[in-house]
Amino acid sequence: MSLTKSEIAGVTVLLGAIVFHAGASGSGGGPPPSGHSTQPNAQKDAEAIQGTWRVVTLEGHWPKATKEELADFQKIRLVVTRNEITITKADENLRGVWQYQLDSTKMPKRMKLKIVSEDGSESAPAPAIYSLNGDQLKICNGRPGDAEPPSTFEIKEGRIGTPPVCWTLRREEKAEKK
Repeated sequence: MSLTKSEIAGVTVLLGAIVFHAGASGSGGGPPPSGHSTQPNAQKDAEAIQGTWRVVTLEGHWPKATKEELADFQKIRLVVTRNEITITKADENLRGVWQYQLDSTKMPKRMKLKIVSEDGSESAPAPAIYSLNGDQLKICNGRPGDAEPPSTFEIKEGRIGTPPVCWTLRREEKAEKK
């Protein structure tokens, strides 16, 4: 089962609560983002970010996660390729796809995310910030259509169920070849 554009938007904004009925995002203009950029640091990050990542924590404007909810978050896996991030959840038929573009010239480093629905339509870009340090990746995203990304990785006061959503991810170890 594939998710609709609205359902994927809900996953993007409220994955911690596994809410699939967020409002639909508007269409964004311009070409789809690409994982690679002409910027040298972005090229380096674009290569280093590729791989499979597991959620360690998800933070947002919702009540603090219980031990069971945290265990549920940790079933979420993100597979990052050259141009896309595919989100899956181990025990559910959950799948979402983002296209992304990195900008490492600003601090904190920035990322644009576009949700791609099954029919190929795209959401407006969702601005985000990211930090890549070895096998740890942090992404803090705003909502599709926001002009600016979150300014820090800290969750400040806001309405429950609204961005930003901050993901802390750990790279999965590659299986050793026998």
